Amino acid sequence: MEREKDHVRCITVVHPLHKIREYREFSAFFRLMGIFVCENIAREEYGNPTDYEIDIPEENGQNSAKKLSAVLNEMDEVFSVDAIQIFQEIYNIFNEYDLMRASYAIAYFFDAKEDYIYDQMLEAYDQFDNAWKDFCELEKQVKNKAILKYIWAAKSNCRRRMNELYTIVWDAAEKGWYAWYPKDEKNSRIIKKAQKARDKIKETLWDKKYFSYADINEDIQKIIDADPDFYGAYVIRGFAAELDDDYRFDSVSDLLTALNNIGNHSYSSYLCYRIGKYYETIRKNHDSKWEYYRMAWERDPHNYRALYKLVLKEQADGNLEEADMMWGQLIGILEEKKDSLALQPIECAYLFKGYYNRGKLYIKRERYSEGILCLQKAEQVFKNQHNEDKAEGFYPWMFKETKMPKDPEDPSQGDVESWEKYKSAAKNKLMIQDVYIRLANAAADTGDKALYESYYPLSLE
Repeated sequence: MEREKDHVRCITVVHPLHKIREYREFSAFFRLMGIFVCENIAREEYGNPTDYEIDIPEENGQNSAKKLSAVLNEMDEVFSVDAIQIFQEIYNIFNEYDLMRASYAIAYFFDAKEDYIYDQMLEAYDQFDNAWKDFCELEKQVKNKAILKYIWAAKSNCRRRMNELYTIVWDAAEKGWYAWYPKDEKNSRIIKKAQKARDKIKETLWDKKYFSYADINEDIQKIIDADPDFYGAYVIRGFAAELDDDYRFDSVSDLLTALNNIGNHSYSSYLCYRIGKYYETIRKNHDSKWEYYRMAWERDPHNYRALYKLVLKEQADGNLEEADMMWGQLIGILEEKKDSLALQPIECAYLFKGYYNRGKLYIKRERYSEGILCLQKAEQVFKNQHNEDKAEGFYPWMFKETKMPKDPEDPSQGDVESWEKYKSAAKNKLMIQDVYIRLANAAADTGDKALYESYYPLSLE
């Protein structure tokens, strides 16, 4: 059956595990335009048939921008010549303003109390703002609504992302995470300097713009009027509504509409997970969350986020054998990617939490040797620089620079690797200190003097 051109809903990206950055670039580009992306690692069948399949080759030779450009030119099976041309224009804007990195904006570390993180978020806001202006100019050149909907989606996504970044940075300044100082700080000069910096941050944000839900919905409604079954539009609107206090309670209605349009395809798994999060965070632990977390895991057995939620429930309910098995499943999913240099920072965090929680479970059941081993593996995940040592590692790319001054005002202080920036953020984010405390306590309980002497000093830091 011939597909209708310019009406693509989801694209499958097939990639070797070690090509994770290229996959992320491809997926960030298509998702910007409201197109779902289904990941399919090259070694196994995964998911359901989608509208088009992109294969990232194993060999190196072209950078990802050239590969994506080549892919666009070969997509005449599902896109018209005019659509491919506009896609290339959208990609040029996407690439010029580095919207892949802006899409991440190190959001996972939003509560790490690191100024460097929030500085990058402000940069990401400006990148989306500049891209939005270019998309507005591009929109003026196109009359075909079947193509325009992708530009409208890109515009809406830019504004949604800007609101997201604005909210995170503002909250960080309000909570004292941006221009942070320890609660026991007594130096009044340091305190006043930090408070002045926070006031300046708020002034900077005030000069920017927080878009109303109506602003974002204007383009979304155009998409729905032109193509009521384009479920990416409902997802963008639902995510945008979650950021608006006046609309967040009803934001799930758009996500449910999208889910109904998609059906039970595997690529609906993340959407199921987000609906579960809605019931957990916005509806304050509404029981429906478990229905959607289970649905997310059933539709994609690799959805470690949903699995993490479910295993915590099993453990809380006292089903410890089942919880132990599920921790093993979660760890297995992420260890496979780690071995292929494909872990992202959030996946490292979940791998850490998998070992950490399984270690706690073992020690609670007095299975000390297994518990100690798991906690030590959690420590190894925290210390692991494996991805850093490779050109295709995620951290140096994510933190933008291989090296940066220790003190921008005093270059004589030398440089610090970007890895150290990650480590500092991760230390504030993860429970590494608790790992050291539990290892020291387990060593004391088992009478292992050497182990105790290794971890007790670390537990006091």
